[in-house]
Amino acid sequence: MCRYLTNEFPELVNYTRMLKLMPGVLVLICSYLTHLQAKPTGIAFVDSSKLQICHNLRILRNQVFKGT
Repeated sequence: MCRYLTNEFPELVNYTRMLKLMPGVLVLICSYLTHLQAKPTGIAFVDSSKLQICHNLRILRNQVFKGT
């Protein structure tokens, strides 16, 4: 654990203790993040950038979406 921040964060727990505490606060964290979500406006943004799914030499042989 970093000793140089103990004055700023006196109740900081180490990684092992944090892993033991996480299941108890998971529901609280999820509900907090759900509460922070904005209300839907009906406006959506679509990213049309190309996704490289395979090496350039294999692009023509890729059949994942063949027929769709």
